[in-house]
Amino acid sequence: QRQMCIRDRRVVDFNQAVAKLFDFENIAVGQKAHELFEAHPKLMRLLERQQESTELIYTGVGDRVHRINSELLNDKNHSLLLTIHDLSADSKIQDALRLVVEGTSHDVGEDFYRSLTRSLSLALNARFAMVGILHPDDANSIETLAFWNANSYLENFTYSTGGSPLEGIVQGKTSFYPDDVAALFPKDKCLAELNVQGYLGTPLSNHSGDILGVLVVMDDKPFENTELGKSLLEIFADRAAAEIERRTNEQRIAASELNYRRIVETTEDGVCVTDADGFIEFTNQQMAKLIGGDQQSVHNKKLWGLLDVADSESRITENSRVECEITNINGRKYWVRIAKQMINETSGLLYLFSDVSDEKRLEESNQRIEQQLHHAQKLESLGVLAGGVAHDFNNLLMPILGYLDLIKQKVGDDVVVSDYVNRIQHAGGKLADLCNQMLTYAGKGHFIETDINVSRQIEDMQQLMRASVPHSFSIEYRLEPELALIRADATQLNQIIMNLLINAAEAMSEKSSGKIVIATGEEVIGAEAIESLHYGDQLTLGEYVFLDVGDEGIGLKDEDAARLFEPFYTTKFTGRGLGMAVVYGIVRSHRGAIRIVSNPGSGTRIRVLFPKTETRIEHENILADMSLSERKGASLGKVLVAVSYTHLTL
Repeated sequence: QRQMCIRDRRVVDFNQAVAKLFDFENIAVGQKAHELFEAHPKLMRLLERQQESTELIYTGVGDRVHRINSELLNDKNHSLLLTIHDLSADSKIQDALRLVVEGTSHDVGEDFYRSLTRSLSLALNARFAMVGILHPDDANSIETLAFWNANSYLENFTYSTGGSPLEGIVQGKTSFYPDDVAALFPKDKCLAELNVQGYLGTPLSNHSGDILGVLVVMDDKPFENTELGKSLLEIFADRAAAEIERRTNEQRIAASELNYRRIVETTEDGVCVTDADGFIEFTNQQMAKLIGGDQQSVHNKKLWGLLDVADSESRITENSRVECEITNINGRKYWVRIAKQMINETSGLLYLFSDVSDEKRLEESNQRIEQQLHHAQKLESLGVLAGGVAHDFNNLLMPILGYLDLIKQKVGDDVVVSDYVNRIQHAGGKLADLCNQMLTYAGKGHFIETDINVSRQIEDMQQLMRASVPHSFSIEYRLEPELALIRADATQLNQIIMNLLINAAEAMSEKSSGKIVIATGEEVIGAEAIESLHYGDQLTLGEYVFLDVGDEGIGLKDEDAARLFEPFYTTKFTGRGLGMAVVYGIVRSHRGAIRIVSNPGSGTRIRVLFPKTETRIEHENILADMSLSERKGASLGKVLVAVSYTHLTL
């Protein structure tokens, strides 16, 4: 016999047969037991339970089967005596082992549990065999993984441990009842229904000693070969426990992987995993969308072969965040923030792509709005300055022109002096026009609003417009006949039309021929369209009537377009630079807006927008239906003249 005595977890005595069995070369009295049995965790757990005598079947030494009995000695030191018996010579055990091993050797998972229960039933000539795990939600229940019933498998079910032999097994004890077990556990309905007489069960433990489940063999007659049954259950308990542990780990990994995929698939960021050479191993849906394909089509493709990041690829380094514009396989552009992280030295790289296109557009929009605000404030300041200067200058000009009229009356027939006075009056008239233009730009011009159809206004001006443009340039009209009315001053609307027409003709002055297109229509202005417009203090969203004037000239540079409405700014050799400034002033006074579309070398199109009125064209005909006296009566009123110069009397 092979024997060893252990006290306080140290070796106090042994025979050489034990040393030879476990191949202990340097075993010595006083040595710690856990140092000797470090490679035998099942024996370690046996040694830790020194408060009781027990036995187990052990297959951890070579290809032999051993029964190890641990006996607690009745001495003051509570010594533990280990006795090891070799069962390999027992032919019944060998035959049973061969039967069970052959029946389960190629199976895993559910197939293994089924093969194990069937093979144990055949090897032990028992009617029933069961393997089960602790119920995850009920500590007092077992969930069967396989249940063999003589010649078929039962559907898996939940087995209550209360009042059954399982109650002791799940506490770590082997249960053996050779006969009449149903009578011993009357609360166990399963035993009664199956008419179970003999019962043998053992716990299934993981490598840490935690109970995972049970392995049970039952028969409808008393057990005869109990030693063989105990041996087989002990031998295959470790294999069954390992399979349960593997199954539990797989389920845990699958659940973790599922949660990970849910997180990855629901995140707004694009997630991409590549191998060390940059070939895609995984993408979520958002990443596939950024690339321009689907998850399957981009798999195993080179990431930077699908996405064009220009010269930004060299800046995308590990543990960095790079913001750049990418172009996908469909030619669509995105602004993204890219983070790169090495997974490990062999598995490749993890990329996170955050789509910041909306943020970028918002940032650019805010910049444009801020620039427009600064530009509007600048024009407003210039308007206040121009209006103040024009007003004061007008006050000074009025007595000059008035006294010239008085001088002209006094000179009589003096032709020379009259000629001088006429020249001064002509220059004064030009100066008065200039002041009026400056006041118009400042929004302080005087105007009378009426309901106007812009298309008809242009039709009435066509002869004048034709005469104002060189005959080498053609004018094409694209006028909407059924156009909504606007509330505007007719004279100032005419001035807008003429200023835009002359401006278009001058833009083509270097060409021998060209075409000016004048169009009208309606447009709905939404929040997204405001960024492209020039307007005054505020602009109301809604329906507008537009007037378009386009040319085939050289176009505008960005810096010229930005200053187009500034007074006295001009790109022409001659000119005062007030034409477009006046247009802007009139449009601003009418609560309208202006849009400029121009590219160098491809001409310019200027669109002026006026808020349309609720009335339509038919309202325009009301005055036409009135009699002459009614129209005169409608225009009667009083005129108030205010004089702010002390030397001028009327």
